[in-house]
Amino acid sequence: MNSARTNNICEGWNNKFYNLGQHRPSIWRVVKWFEKESATVQIVIGNPPVRKAKKKFVKMQTQLRNLCRDRVSGDKSISEFLHGILELTKIIDMLEC
Repeated sequence: MNSARTNNICEGWNNKFYNLGQHRPSIWRVVKWFEKESATVQIVIGNPPVRKAKKKFVKMQTQLRNLCRDRVSGDKSISEFLHGILELTKIIDMLEC
C-alpha cells in the first residue's frame, strides 16, 4: 500500500518548513527558503520564473540591434558594419576576462 506520510498537503508543507536546517534560522535564511519555495511552486503550476538579464548583455544586445538596423537602412556600409561587430566582440572578450 502506497500511502502518504502526512494527513494533508498543509501538514507536508509545515513539515518541510520545520526541517529548514536549523532550530532557529535567521530571517535571511527564512526569506531565502521562501524565495526557493515560491520558485518551486511557480514551476509546478507551469509558470517558471523569468531570469533577469544582466545589464551588460542588454546593452550589447541593444548595440547589436542598432548596428543591424543601421545596416538594413543603408546608413552603414558593410565595412562599417563589420567594424562595429568587431568592436562589439572586443567588448565581450574584455568583459569575460
